[in-house]
Amino acid sequence: MTGEELNNLLAAALPGAIIRVRDDTHKHLEHNAMVGHFGGHFVVNVTWGGFAAMPRLARHRHIMALVDAPRRDGRIHSITLRLLAPDEAEVMA
Repeated sequence: MTGEELNNLLAAALPGAIIRVRDDTHKHLEHNAMVGHFGGHFVVNVTWGGFAAMPRLARHRHIMALVDAPRRDGRIHSITLRLLAPDEAEVMA
């Protein structure tokens, strides 16, 4: 899975979200070869209004459910998430 594909998957499920996907797979090529796993390593930042009513754990569960298929079939090996509601993102800016 590419970063663009992951971005598109999330964008389709999170209308109006601001999504930034960084593909760090290139940093893990030696590790991937050692363990025989070649799925992508991603860092994902999402700011979405739908997160406003969700506690942090619920946000992560929501995103992990969206990427369940590519995680199971090996297209995603690792994903780091930063999930914010819009008002939280303003404070962080």
